[in-house]
Amino acid sequence: MVEFQELSKNGNFQHKTMEKNEFMSSLKEFNFNVRDMRMILKLAEIRKSRQPSLLLRPSSKCFIFDVENIQLLCSSDKCLIFNPVDKATQNFIRRLHQKFSGASSEEFEKFPEMKILKLLKQDSNQEYYQNFEHVVLETALENVVSKFKRHFNIIRPALEMLLQQTEENPETSGLKKLLAVKNSLTQFDQCLEHLSKILENLCSNDKDMLKLYLSDSANEEKDLEQLLESFQAELDELETENKILADRIEDTEQFISAHMDSLRNEIMKISLFLEIGGFIMAFGAVVGGIFGMNLTNHIENDPNAFTIVCFSLLAAMIGILLCFCKKIFKLNADTSSAQNFTLLKSFFTYVDDL
Repeated sequence: MVEFQELSKNGNFQHKTMEKNEFMSSLKEFNFNVRDMRMILKLAEIRKSRQPSLLLRPSSKCFIFDVENIQLLCSSDKCLIFNPVDKATQNFIRRLHQKFSGASSEEFEKFPEMKILKLLKQDSNQEYYQNFEHVVLETALENVVSKFKRHFNIIRPALEMLLQQTEENPETSGLKKLLAVKNSLTQFDQCLEHLSKILENLCSNDKDMLKLYLSDSANEEKDLEQLLESFQAELDELETENKILADRIEDTEQFISAHMDSLRNEIMKISLFLEIGGFIMAFGAVVGGIFGMNLTNHIENDPNAFTIVCFSLLAAMIGILLCFCKKIFKLNADTSSAQNFTLLKSFFTYVDDL
């Protein structure tokens, strides 16, 4: 079964449900090829498009709009809106109703075509009225862009709060949450980029722009181009703000990584001092164990032997400690590798000027 809403040029909406064969027969007037017919049937089944597209079919005098939750087929006198039960599609249909809110459906049927088109454009500052297909296209783009804005306005405060919490308490759990949000932002950026690319290709190709005029000749081509450019500007602004959030996530990840590295280095330093202390105490224990054996060594009768051995052992342990400290300070002060890196970096930076 194929379920869709049909919008006629006079502003009437009709909810229709057809069998696939009956629906395909109703599209014979467009003279679609087999590939287009399959694609239109697929549009009637999906709920959300992963790859947005705006396909122009000048031979059939229509275009196919498939972006996010809006899938429609629009000609110069009617528009078929698929998946009308979807919530996002219902919002789009509601917007179309508002475009036709200048009069009731019965009054629209009595109006001539010129007056209807003027009513459609009564909320615009343009001097001329807009074609029926352009009203549908503008409303669809408005719906998609407003959905993107809502999505961004919802995710931004939540992300800012998460970034603040992560900076105050940098833990692995915070990184996992940031990774999930970062993946979501990447998908959102791809959606913005795909739609922006579609509009950019249309604006840069005059032939494709002319193909969007299904009712008559392109007398107001600049008006339509300005309309598409305005939506493209809004998408570019969203892309920029989205990239700013992505950069903030990356900065926070680098901060947490640097914090964890610093903490790890401190723990390793403590572990190193404990190992050095253990080595020194082990040296003293070995010497003490040697002198503690019940063997005759000819110095046990010397009254100063104990004092001499203790002070010698203490001096040897202090000497070992000083050797380790000197080696550690020498490693900390060694910046030759950093200097070599700076030299190579400067060389490859200015090598083209040589």
